[in-house]
Amino acid sequence: MLPAIRGGVRRLRWVVTALAVIAPLAFPSTASADNNATAESVQYVSTSVAPVSGSDAEYDNQATATEASNGLTALSVTFKAPVSLASVITANNNANATVNNCQNCAAIAISVQAVLAGQPSLAELTANDVASASGTNCSNCNTLAEAFQIVFDPQSSMSVYLAVIYLGKLQQQIQALQNAHLSLAQIQSVSTADVTAVVTKLQRAAAADEQVTPALYGSQQQNQLISVPPVTLLSVFHH
Repeated sequence: MLPAIRGGVRRLRWVVTALAVIAPLAFPSTASADNNATAESVQYVSTSVAPVSGSDAEYDNQATATEASNGLTALSVTFKAPVSLASVITANNNANATVNNCQNCAAIAISVQAVLAGQPSLAELTANDVASASGTNCSNCNTLAEAFQIVFDPQSSMSVYLAVIYLGKLQQQIQALQNAHLSLAQIQSVSTADVTAVVTKLQRAAAADEQVTPALYGSQQQNQLISVPPVTLLSVFHH
């Protein structure tokens, strides 16, 4: 069982730090006679486009959790939020969770990537967001892979300031999940709510700048950026 979700965006147009942790933790097991694999990919892009010029940059983020011991949970959490002044940006965000040959085991991978694109003549964006979860030869096992990707184009110094504040708090919230001792369902609910709240705040900051060109892309989509009113996050779940 290998649910995979991919988000693709072509074209475009500024953070905190990076956190990467993989640790075996004992989470409350989910009462289920069956195995469950959940993959969630959420992608938010708010940018404007200009003619191609300047430098290229690529930003990668990946969370990988693998568990093969009975009764244990592997947890991988990564958070990267680079500030970019490149004209052409490639952003790759991946979350992979797998369990193998174990009973009552679990794996959780949460990958959060936020790119603040500050180049006034930003020309092109390729944004890839992938979440995959699988289980092999397992009994009563659960996997959760969540890939959250945000590309935001602040139009003013105030938007930059607010974005750094919001993303810094989000990093703390995502990091805190490592020691929260929540179930997989609770982790998924909390993390999705935290990211959604930040995106809503970024949308308000963009609206205050009176230059809003957000576009939202989810699983298995690849489209040109278009100008639309502020939108809410799209969550795609595969079980």
